[in-house]
Amino acid sequence: MQTIGCGSFPRAIPMEPKEGLSTKLTLRQKQVNVARGRHAVSEKVKAQRFAKAYERGRRECLAFCVKFHAALPRELRDMVYDQLIPPRLWHHVFEPLDEKGQPRVSSNPLVSASFFDPRSRIPEQPSVRRDIWRYREYVGDIVAKEVADRWYHTGLFILDAEDALLPKFLSTDVWEQDNVPAEAVRHIRLNIRDSIFDDELKPDKLVKGFEHLFRVANKKTEIVFYMSGGYGDPVGWYIRHLFRSWQLQPLGDALELIRPTIYRLREEGYTRVRVQQGGCDVC
Repeated sequence: MQTIGCGSFPRAIPMEPKEGLSTKLTLRQKQVNVARGRHAVSEKVKAQRFAKAYERGRRECLAFCVKFHAALPRELRDMVYDQLIPPRLWHHVFEPLDEKGQPRVSSNPLVSASFFDPRSRIPEQPSVRRDIWRYREYVGDIVAKEVADRWYHTGLFILDAEDALLPKFLSTDVWEQDNVPAEAVRHIRLNIRDSIFDDELKPDKLVKGFEHLFRVANKKTEIVFYMSGGYGDPVGWYIRHLFRSWQLQPLGDALELIRPTIYRLREEGYTRVRVQQGGCDVC
């Protein structure tokens, strides 16, 4: 619509519709809609094909693991598992919340990460699944349990004694395969930090926590009490008190604290109990 002046009043003059332009826009929109529809159908078909391919792959893995378990003895199967999980991996046992559900107070800067998050739950989206040997849906219940068992056998599990997570660690299977960590674990390291003497109640709590070590079923399990001065302090106790006349006192107090537990463990047949400081054996 266009207006022109007529005296003091404007007058509207109708304009002829541009039929050619309108027709072109309508045709173009139809083409776009058709293309979008074809793309949507194509994506749906592609998703269906991928889903079938993933499912076929899962069934083939499952069938292979059945034959694998039947054909090889446990010793050879363990060698295969060691290729999936390199031996002597370090696993830091942390938990961000305490037994009351409150944020845990710890000198450990990595305490925000939880060791106890399940490790074997399969993602719903097939395309994001990695390390499928973790999932019983791919390897079956028997192989999945053996993989988890081997993980406990070969890993080094590092706990801060002051966090009091030893009982939970020994009873919680993070693989959800009905393994009992107290029976499967073979390497435990308990960090004993000089900060335990900052609180008068901490030493007594630590000694009570050591009682859970006697739940470890295999008496050839390596149990290391590691004297540590703190994070980023590898030399530890000595450097912290190097220029003080009582420089060995914190280490001596810590050794006195753990001495009864060490003697009891050795008396009850645990043959690989050690005390280390700075990477060297103390006793």
